[in-house]
Amino acid sequence: YMLVGGIFLALAAALWQANKSATALALASGLVGVTINLTSNISLTMFSFSQRYAVATSAVQKANLLTAGQTVLAGSDPLSAIPGTGALVSLLLVALAGLLFSLVLLPSHRGTAILGLLASGCDLAYCLLFPLTPIAPVYLLLAAAGLFWMFWHLLVARILFQRLKEA
Repeated sequence: YMLVGGIFLALAAALWQANKSATALALASGLVGVTINLTSNISLTMFSFSQRYAVATSAVQKANLLTAGQTVLAGSDPLSAIPGTGALVSLLLVALAGLLFSLVLLPSHRGTAILGLLASGCDLAYCLLFPLTPIAPVYLLLAAAGLFWMFWHLLVARILFQRLKEA
């Protein structure tokens, strides 16, 4: 997600003159979404526990770290089919940013914009439908969004490289 934040910063710089208000709103939404994701993600906490466990010298230290790790995992199960609130809000804000950036891109880069609208639309639909529907069908929205996002990021990178050459 940190790379997505970097792409949003670069895209905002490139699109600033096209539509300042939509670009600012997209950038704010995207960066807040990235920040929420990073702060609610347990990966760094678990990495810290694993590093401390590796250098622990006593069985008591190892047992305490193991208990702490299990407590963190119980509070936010990464293998759960149901995302936590932080992950869902983060996805919602990043999808909103993608939608806004795509709307700003629409007049000048129609294909890229349409792909971004499809990607963000699938993600937003997932965020809104997730609490209301069975789990399996809404994951199709995530799969479609992921595919669209991959191509959108590549096309956005091409746009940014073109603008860099022009400058």
